[in-house]
Amino acid sequence: MKCESCGHVTPDATKVSIHYMYDAFVFDKAKGCTVDEIITNWLEHNKRKHPALLGGHEVDDLGPAYLCPAIVLDKDGMELRRVGKMLIPHWKTKEVNQKDLIAYRDALLSDPDIQRLLKAREVSE
Repeated sequence: MKCESCGHVTPDATKVSIHYMYDAFVFDKAKGCTVDEIITNWLEHNKRKHPALLGGHEVDDLGPAYLCPAIVLDKDGMELRRVGKMLIPHWKTKEVNQKDLIAYRDALLSDPDIQRLLKAREVSE
């Protein structure tokens, strides 16, 4: 693919990686084959408690997970770009700023590759 601005050849996007992140920098793969599924599943995920064992200590709940930016990768796993601003729910109420949520959704939907790559997950998973 050629860059529209300067014409240099850029690698093709072949994978999108989207994760949840907890305060302890523990990551979990986001589930879904569309942008709306990713967001809906994240919101549902945050309604539950997430017990864990960290450093030999039991934690009854990691708290709400953040929704990380989407990372678009090439066939060699090289990062091509990050899309969207991390969504951070309120630590106690787990509420999300709706403007931020809409901006995240719009950013992912406007990316030229993310919807196609998420749809490909449906086939491969």
